[in-house]
Amino acid sequence: MKLGINKTLRSKMSFVLLVACLILYPIFLGKLISDSSSRTESLTKVEVWTGLNSPFGKFQYFSLDSTGFGSYYEYNRDTDSSIETNMTFSNEELESLFDTVLTNNFFELESLYVNTIIADGFATTILIRSSNAENAVRVQNIEQSEFERILRELNRMLLLHNIELF
Repeated sequence: MKLGINKTLRSKMSFVLLVACLILYPIFLGKLISDSSSRTESLTKVEVWTGLNSPFGKFQYFSLDSTGFGSYYEYNRDTDSSIETNMTFSNEELESLFDTVLTNNFFELESLYVNTIIADGFATTILIRSSNAENAVRVQNIEQSEFERILRELNRMLLLHNIELF
């Protein structure tokens, strides 16, 4: 959908939106940490934002709800093109993802892991809600092993849909 504005302005607006999503959202979200060892809790929402911290490259957004409905959006700022698709995941896949979340103590992770020496590069934010807890974690230009394991599990699930989150 074109809004009647030129390509350069749309690219700048997309970049501002990306920065807001990747930087501000997880910082202001905060944490609601509770006992994540109870199997009576369940996964209610997963959201992932990922992309370059520059006006170039791809921006990706993925969301998954408790019913297994997933939605993926990708915007390529270099070509001014986008992809949108929906998919479903089984209860077994949701349980496997939630097991990975709990095993890697996602709800106890800090909200921000950043390499302050590098100004641009990739940043990824994962927001996960369960029936008992919520946390948003942003990782930029640094490896955080628990976060990476959860991202790998998400990518394993998305592989069947020819999607990989960076």
